[in-house]
Amino acid sequence: MSAAASCFREHGYGVNLEVIAKRAGVGRATMQRNFADRETLALAVLSQEAEILKNNLDLSRPFYESLKVAVIQAMPTLAMYQHIAAELSRAETGRTALARLGDEVSAFLTPLVSAAKSRGEVSETISAHDFAIYMQMAASVLHVGMSDEEIDTNLDVAMRILTLGTQPR
Repeated sequence: MSAAASCFREHGYGVNLEVIAKRAGVGRATMQRNFADRETLALAVLSQEAEILKNNLDLSRPFYESLKVAVIQAMPTLAMYQHIAAELSRAETGRTALARLGDEVSAFLTPLVSAAKSRGEVSETISAHDFAIYMQMAASVLHVGMSDEEIDTNLDVAMRILTLGTQPR
């Protein structure tokens, strides 16, 4: 899976499956026994990346601090997601699979959002799905190769702007 994630990040969704198999140290037939097609492999990679993000969430931290850490950690994955989603959304099956992945992300953000609501950090009307979109929007101001200072500055500005609509009134 890590070989596929690296290849999708480096070459995009259209990467040759032979390249992925070679990076993984397996034959293409072995890879195809485990993943029927590129879409299945891409969705498995994204699902695994979402699980890693979920396991790194700290519900005890202030909400926006947790969210900032999550966006920074997820930056390469969110960029990869954008490229894969652009390809998969062209077909109904791809859109359905992406919706399921979005539901998975919303589900793991739900405890974080609930904790933030109980502490009065976010409006009661804000959903976990809203914050999944928030993360994508915040990550859009970041790119691989930025310095830590640039990442911190850009993310602070984006989150300050986005946060205005999420706070209790």
